Amino acid sequence: MERTWKSHADVVGALQNCMTLTGETVPVANIPMGGFKFTGYGTGNAPNARSDIPQAGQVQDSAFMWGGTATGTANAILLAPTPAIAAYAAGQAFRFKAPAANTGAATVSINGLAAQAMTRPGGTALSGSEILAGATVEIVYDGAQFQLASFVNPTTSTSWGNAQTSVFNIERAARRARQYAAGL
Repeated sequence: MERTWKSHADVVGALQNCMTLTGETVPVANIPMGGFKFTGYGTGNAPNARSDIPQAGQVQDSAFMWGGTATGTANAILLAPTPAIAAYAAGQAFRFKAPAANTGAATVSINGLAAQAMTRPGGTALSGSEILAGATVEIVYDGAQFQLASFVNPTTSTSWGNAQTSVFNIERAARRARQYAAGL
């Protein structure tokens, strides 16, 4: 008889320690997977919380870096990537489509957090025209501000870190080609 009760106790313990579909019982330690992996989670649904498991395709597609078309003004940019971030962290990177060309120093606020300065690589303040209207811009938080990973240098009309070519450079090259053809 004692053996039967021990078996019942084992069954009760096992049932109390199992996970349920409703989430009534949550894991209290790591779950060994025996070399297997989770599959089929969130299929067709984008994670909407920072604690959700991302799918490999979402990571490959940079889904969590894309801020979409920015709102706000040319010098006060607002981004709202999904899922929302709770705080800024060094190394965070975001991409967005610029709503307009900046005309001077610019800031960015992400998901309603405090606005942070955007700078050239190295921390020099923006002076104007480093961000082009409609351009895809990448910014990286360095722990104090967001540095542009791609920008146009307005003094030389040269771009770094991306495939942008200014209209000024195209016109200058065409003018030089015409002068060369004319023997000037």
